[in-house]
Amino acid sequence: MFCSPHLIAALVSLRKTKRIAVCQPGTNSWWSVSVENNYPYFVDMAFHQGKLYALTILGILCAIDISVDSSTANPWVSEMRKIIDDPPFSIPLVTKMTYLVESRGVLLVVLRKLAEGVTGGALPETAACEQNEIEVFEASLRQSETIDEP
Repeated sequence: MFCSPHLIAALVSLRKTKRIAVCQPGTNSWWSVSVENNYPYFVDMAFHQGKLYALTILGILCAIDISVDSSTANPWVSEMRKIIDDPPFSIPLVTKMTYLVESRGVLLVVLRKLAEGVTGGALPETAACEQNEIEVFEASLRQSETIDEP
């Protein structure tokens, strides 16, 4: 397994292909690890206790194991598991933003509700400021279901 505190990961979208770009600080190149699965629209990622976790736009939390090929030294996604398939929130996509945050050894899902009930187009600045609401959920990492890679 290659996920560690000495790794940087970034979400990259290239022409409908989702990838995780990974590098070690101090190296000159980025490695690109393809992520082709049933939940490709990741909105945030975080390292937690040696694993990479990614959150989809629908609130599905996935644990991603990144391994290194011993012959080429290239990283690859060795396993991806759904950890939370049914998030503890349900609101229209246009009214929420979700984030992964590690705090004091716990992985948290932060939900930012934006002007609930207002849809379509840009929100007036006052509505966006006045109607923000934050909820924080502790990610239950005990559940898991392997995601089949095509």
